[in-house]
Amino acid sequence: IDIILFSTIVPAPVTPIHRGHRDSQRIIRNAESPRVLAVYCLMVGNAHSRMLKSSMSSNKILSLNECRKPSMKMLAAFGLDTSPLSAETCALAERELRETPEQVQKSLAELRRLLEEKNTLTYKDTDEYLTIFLRPTHFYAESAYNLMKRLATFKEKNEKIVANPLPREEKKLFTENSVVNVLVDRDQKNRRVLILNMGSAWDPKSLNSEQLFKVLYLIQIASLVEEETQVRGAVIIIDFHGLSTKQVMAMSPSFAMTLLLYIQEAMPLRMKEVHIVRQPFLFNLGCPMF
Repeated sequence: IDIILFSTIVPAPVTPIHRGHRDSQRIIRNAESPRVLAVYCLMVGNAHSRMLKSSMSSNKILSLNECRKPSMKMLAAFGLDTSPLSAETCALAERELRETPEQVQKSLAELRRLLEEKNTLTYKDTDEYLTIFLRPTHFYAESAYNLMKRLATFKEKNEKIVANPLPREEKKLFTENSVVNVLVDRDQKNRRVLILNMGSAWDPKSLNSEQLFKVLYLIQIASLVEEETQVRGAVIIIDFHGLSTKQVMAMSPSFAMTLLLYIQEAMPLRMKEVHIVRQPFLFNLGCPMF
């Protein structure tokens, strides 16, 4: 796997709005001019390694238009990885999440006890399903139960959007829009990378804000099938290139509140980093909502 740096010159610095760890990499670098190069980190298959090495050895930075050429597209279709955790990821889970065989069994038993005693939530009680909620809460059963309760409350309040949506019924939201994309390869820390094109690529008439949230919700559910992603987490890159008033008006305060409430309070996925790139001046009008 090779990493390409997709870059474009922007008038103002681009900074991450959230960091999962202190050692996480920045996605900006200073140019010799006063302007800043926003570096867009994407992954490509080994089939392009020769092209990339040639480009990098000549110190040439690929433009976004060059990177959009068919020759630079992914050669493989995206697929979920259902393989068991690697030894390296198991060690990471033990270090960051307190995930040891003994702690796992203890936390599962305690979480089942809480669900049975309180008897107010209906969830699957398989080890695999309960572990989805124990991992982001570092295997503290009480915290996992509270996360499950917040998720149930969120789904009840937003039933219109997330009332058990089925991917096959929402197929057009994925196939007829290029707003949300999941990279085939993971990043250098083996995290899933989601690209969210919130600028000119987003037409709110064909994909309104509620539908956009539903797409993100379904992708998040799918990612939780992957144990590797449960432990490693995910990174989001939000690209505001070509943002106009059309997109700003579609990002209503209610949409922003719903999205942030879910991410901060009810999402079982470990969100490691969120990066904003190529935001124009118009972005400042919508930024306060977030």
